[in-house]
Amino acid sequence: MDEEIRLKRTLASVLIVSLIGILIYAMLPYMAGVFGALIMYVIFRPVYRRISGKHRLPQVIAGIIVIILSLAVVLLPSIFLVSTAYSQINQVLSNSGFVGEAITTIDTLAPDLEIEDNLRQEVKNIKSALGGIIFKTANSMANIVINITLMYFLLYYLLTSEDSFRRKFYSLSPFNKRHTNELIVEFEKVTNTTIVVSGIIAIFQGALIWLCFWYFGLPGALFWGFLGAIFSFLPLLGPHLIWLPVLIIKALQGDYLVAGVFFIVGIVMTISDSVIRPPLQQQMGNIHPVVSLIGVLAGIPVFGLMGVVIGPLLLSYILLMFRMYRQEYLKEPESEGDLNHLPHKEEHTEKG
Repeated sequence: MDEEIRLKRTLASVLIVSLIGILIYAMLPYMAGVFGALIMYVIFRPVYRRISGKHRLPQVIAGIIVIILSLAVVLLPSIFLVSTAYSQINQVLSNSGFVGEAITTIDTLAPDLEIEDNLRQEVKNIKSALGGIIFKTANSMANIVINITLMYFLLYYLLTSEDSFRRKFYSLSPFNKRHTNELIVEFEKVTNTTIVVSGIIAIFQGALIWLCFWYFGLPGALFWGFLGAIFSFLPLLGPHLIWLPVLIIKALQGDYLVAGVFFIVGIVMTISDSVIRPPLQQQMGNIHPVVSLIGVLAGIPVFGLMGVVIGPLLLSYILLMFRMYRQEYLKEPESEGDLNHLPHKEEHTEKG
């Protein structure tokens, strides 16, 4: 009898896992919308609570206000930046753009290498790759509309039915109540780290690059600023991939003023990465640079541009759940050397 029950339990588990796998595979083109809703929920939940609590507005009205606010603050500016940056790719990578000037300078300084044709071919490949990355998750208008609609549909119900969603999450979670609560707390902390801390620094660095390109009349200022903000999510490398080549090329061309300004820009960005970012991340929850780098590299091919944010978050959640599994089912003590540098258990006990 016990064997029969065990067999039925195993078959049921296999069936459930298989169905979940099929569902995830079918939803893969729209997972950007799902993760986008979760991220927006963490960001705008304090705003929603303030509107519905302090101003005593009905949940429906408060939810609609937050949706409109997120459209104005996040979605519309993002669409404008992405579309404008994409439209400048041809201008930036053309023979008359900065990249074309750089290739000509290299060929003039080292004509014996005869690498101009190869470099121009690589530029064409980069142009195609950038276009593919920017519109990976938006390869059709239908895909864009579905992802955005799904994101805001889920966001609305996550805000207005938060208690119901939390009860359901606790009931379905494979972990005990303490670990489930820890999962929720760490989800919010990791999301805030990626979006708030890294996002603010990315906007600052991207804006600084845009300002320098625009002031000196370099082609594609908005494109390079946008790319600098995206590169800011890459540990160690970051926007150095932009300002350092500009500095070198302008110095080789004898334009020492522009080279000097970009040298100062590089110092400012290095300070923002090595001095400002770490203490902010320690306050809100740290993500190890290895996790960020692997997450970005894994996220971009799957989620396109949103993979820059979703990739590190998803990898952080997976590592967190592995840690909980070890503690709860393998009875291993919490390690202080986890990649995510997650807080100790006492912190969560104090938070309730």
